Amino acid sequence: MKAYRSKTSGRITLEPTAEASGTEWEEVDLGGQGTIYSHTTLHAAAEIFEKDLPFQIAIVQLDGGPRLTARIEGDRVEIGDPVHLVRQTDGVSYFSK
Repeated sequence: MKAYRSKTSGRITLEPTAEASGTEWEEVDLGGQGTIYSHTTLHAAAEIFEKDLPFQIAIVQLDGGPRLTARIEGDRVEIGDPVHLVRQTDGVSYFSK
């Protein structure tokens, strides 16, 4: 999983932000491993996602990096479960146990 590290502060982000426009960034690989920080199951969603309902989403604390919101594939996850990146599609990260 690709991320960016500030050469001045060492902060890691998934996308460099506009407010850090003067900062030099280097690309880093986070490896796609993480831990479930929080989760919920959606039973209602925007029309484009209705065909997928119900589905689980989670906040994943990436190993060595930031947290991100992701879809969960496969078995249901609980807080503290280790997960790994399965794929990224249209800007959505999918994780699984």
